[in-house]
Amino acid sequence: MVIASWILSRLRLKRRRGGCLRYWRSLGLTLLLVLLLGKLGWGTPEPQSPQLVFEQWRSHYQNQAYDAALETLTPLLDSENISGANRALAYNYRALTQQKQGDWQQAQRAIERAWQLLDPSEPSTPPNPETQRILAAILTTRGQIELALGQPDAAYERWRQATDYYRDLGYAEGVTGGILNQAQALQELGFTVRACDTLLALSFAKGGTAIPQNLRCQQLQGQSPQQIRDWLAQITLETPPQLQIRILQSLGTLLQALGDLEAAEGVLQEAAARVGADSQEIYPSLALDLGNLYGAKARRYQRLGMFQTPFREARARSLAYYAPRTGQTPQQRLRSQLNTLLLLTALDLSGDNPNPDPQARETVQTLLSEIPRQLDQLPLSRQRVYDRVSVACVLLKCDSGSRRLREQPPEPPHLPDWGSSPQMVEQLLQQAQQEAEQLADDRAISYVWGAWGRLAQVQGNLSEAEDYTQKAISRGEALGADELLYHWYWQLARLQTAQGVSPLAAYEQAFQSLKRLRAKVMSEYATVRFSLGEQVAPLYQEYAQRLFAIEGMSQGELRKAIEVMDALQVAEINDFFGLACLEVRSRDLREYPNTAVIHIFTFPERFEVILEESDGTLKHQRVEFPEDIATFLDSLQLSLRANFEDQASLTRLYDALIAPLEADLEILHPQQLVFVLYGQIRQIPMAALYDGQHYLIEAYPIAIAPSLELLEPRGLATPQLRLLAAGRENFETLLEAIDENASAFPWLPLQDLRHLNLYFVEEELRGISNFIRSKLLLEEDFTIKALSQEIHSLNYPIVHIASHGQFSNFAEDTFILADRPLVIRELADILNIQDPTRRNDIELLVLSACETARESDRATLGMAGIAARAGVRTIIGSFWAVDDQSTAFLMQRFYQGLNEAQNDHETINKAEALRQAQIAMIQGEFGEVYRDPYFWAPFVLIGHWN
Repeated sequence: MVIASWILSRLRLKRRRGGCLRYWRSLGLTLLLVLLLGKLGWGTPEPQSPQLVFEQWRSHYQNQAYDAALETLTPLLDSENISGANRALAYNYRALTQQKQGDWQQAQRAIERAWQLLDPSEPSTPPNPETQRILAAILTTRGQIELALGQPDAAYERWRQATDYYRDLGYAEGVTGGILNQAQALQELGFTVRACDTLLALSFAKGGTAIPQNLRCQQLQGQSPQQIRDWLAQITLETPPQLQIRILQSLGTLLQALGDLEAAEGVLQEAAARVGADSQEIYPSLALDLGNLYGAKARRYQRLGMFQTPFREARARSLAYYAPRTGQTPQQRLRSQLNTLLLLTALDLSGDNPNPDPQARETVQTLLSEIPRQLDQLPLSRQRVYDRVSVACVLLKCDSGSRRLREQPPEPPHLPDWGSSPQMVEQLLQQAQQEAEQLADDRAISYVWGAWGRLAQVQGNLSEAEDYTQKAISRGEALGADELLYHWYWQLARLQTAQGVSPLAAYEQAFQSLKRLRAKVMSEYATVRFSLGEQVAPLYQEYAQRLFAIEGMSQGELRKAIEVMDALQVAEINDFFGLACLEVRSRDLREYPNTAVIHIFTFPERFEVILEESDGTLKHQRVEFPEDIATFLDSLQLSLRANFEDQASLTRLYDALIAPLEADLEILHPQQLVFVLYGQIRQIPMAALYDGQHYLIEAYPIAIAPSLELLEPRGLATPQLRLLAAGRENFETLLEAIDENASAFPWLPLQDLRHLNLYFVEEELRGISNFIRSKLLLEEDFTIKALSQEIHSLNYPIVHIASHGQFSNFAEDTFILADRPLVIRELADILNIQDPTRRNDIELLVLSACETARESDRATLGMAGIAARAGVRTIIGSFWAVDDQSTAFLMQRFYQGLNEAQNDHETINKAEALRQAQIAMIQGEFGEVYRDPYFWAPFVLIGHWN
């Protein structure tokens, strides 16, 4: 080219000097020379090798110089001088680049062209290894595009094919990356458990000998962070460090999606510990996941009402992980800012936090002004649509109606005073709608229409809000997206209520959507990524209130009210554990002959009472109460705990709940009363209700069932009862040991356990052994390891634990003291023998020294949750901690009753045995001092009575 340029310059000079003839002669000679030089290869540059072009593309791509990256690839795309394989790879890289630019149509065309160049659908010969490698890369890119466009099912199939190619090639890192991608698609599809199990199978199939075969995700749930990290420390992941971290990162986020924040913390912290110098580029993504984890923990502590150290530490750690850091991509930086915005509005500006950060409002206002501009700079994707709606929903407070149970629908919504206007929300939603339609993403479109409905509601345009909500429903119905539909039908029900239109049909549709979701939660593979108990409890209560407002309720309407409130109970138990752990069975009261079931629904100013007879007939009583029921029940519970004389209040409650049913009960003459209690009435022992002469327990054996759906009609009838008894009297040395590791148990109220040694535990357990053949674990022998080993020996249908413990509103605050605190999830897993025949399930668990937490109306649900999760059919626990000597008397009398029934070859009624022990105390058999309800009333049987 240098020679040609010189010749041309000489030509121009001659043209200026000479005549026309000489000009054309010189031109001809020049062209001849150029042709000759070209023939010799001197006149044109030799094309760059594809490998060099790809290196240049990679440099531009990594530096986010996407226009330069595309320009680099241009010479290869249609050149006839390079192989089809290299051209296909160039189109693959072009699609990757256009994906980053948000040019989805061009990216799709490019990846289709790449596939056409190597289409292996009908090959004359099998593709060679190099072609397989390129096909796998094309399929991987294709899956990324399809996932971003809201097609996770198609993405999963592409990534499955790519993984097969890598497996044929023996490329382990490709297989690992492919399965990580598949897990991401499965999670998007809602198959979170399956995704988690897939990762476990990938990660540990070739790991250390400590990993059991066929390990399942469920086996990790309920473990503490330290237990998870100790477990992972035994494992050698046979992958490079960067892939190890990606595996652990994906596993941690899946466990978090399943609601198990403790196990997720252990996995993600182990991932952080493995970040080395060669994997620093992964850390911004991992930091974002850790920020999400601690943000979720802070939100859960907020719901627990725990605003002390655990809450503050979780909040601070979340914000620290969200802080800007070196190496973040623009997408990661935006995600951190958006999650900071969501966290601060949920924790500090929601009104629930008694000590909010005074800087939170200013930070939120700054983020609200910055985030929309940054969204404009990112490429088009489904995530950008969701992010726009998320910012709009911060301003619209889209979830404000699901935070608390309310007696009436919430006040008309309004925009918070954060310096933002309705015009800003409208602009966000207009952009989101345009982008969702451009992507042809029906799920995103439904999401946007629902947010438009919320905006119209905020602006007071209820008719318009209903139209938008119906559009959201229409899109959701076409998709079968129940996780959207329940929300839009709920929004529709509230809009109809505000307009004076009956909302029952909309509530029923929302309820049916949630039933389908619950079925997905309990299926082998699927789950949903939100807490049903936290978000939908108000929906259940609102629907039940609307049903009870019907005058002269029919049998069907009464049955529907029971069904709705039973669903609330199950959701609350799942929320107690933070996991979906209950399998709901069909129910038929004919399986429980001679039994009357009393459903009591608690509302602020009234009780709704339904008597259910054994033939299924329902009789309804509405009981107006002259004072605030919550205040009355709190006062009564405190007086019972403090051993005050309050028979007058117990009589008032009897007159309200039992007296209206007395005539029916006399006709039915049931041999068993089962109470299904909803709301704050759960904190009152039904046995203590007093008619002025006798306590209710003196007339009937009593059981508490959270829902008859959770019961099985199978009784305790074994040839020879055997019992595992464990207990501890002295806690001073144990608490000293716990003090040294207090950070591991931030929720443990150590100050409440000082000087609370139990002096009659050994007498209690040895007395029990006089009636039931027993294995004793006392004092230092009562360890969690020994308890687990004995239970899994399958020798004991009854487990009795006499030690300090507490049942609270949530699993994190529920424990029993052994050689260390035994958290309730771990206890449930120990009790879960997993015998497929069910013949060796624990029939009865007795917790004689545990108490339910003060002011807790969900602790009985926690005990029921243990039973359901572990397969234990009955639990006996106490509402409050009582004198341990009187407990020893009562428990020995209880087991004496079980033994007598066994000797008489009767089916053992556990509720009747407990009743006889309580009557013995009422009648003064163990001393006059123990006749008061304080000593015998707290013991309650939860679950099946036989």
